[in-house]
Amino acid sequence: MFSSYAVFLIPIVAILAWGAHGVVREIYKGKARVAEAARGDTSNDTVAANRQVLAKLESIEARLASVEKTLNDIPS
Repeated sequence: MFSSYAVFLIPIVAILAWGAHGVVREIYKGKARVAEAARGDTSNDTVAANRQVLAKLESIEARLASVEKTLNDIPS
C-alpha cells in the first residue's frame, strides 16, 4: 500500500510543517508586539499592572515575614 519511503517521509514532513508553523507564529507575534508598541497607549496599562504586582508582592512579603517570625519563635 505505502512504499517504504512513505514511512520515513510522513514524520519528516510533519516535523518540517511544525517548524514552519513555529516560524510563522513568531513572525506574527513580532508584528503584534510592534503594532502594540506603535499604539503607545499600553504604557499606562503597564504601569497600572506593575503597581498591582508590586502591591501583591509586598503583601506576600509581609505574610512571609510573619510566618518566618512565627517559626523563629518556636522553641527548639
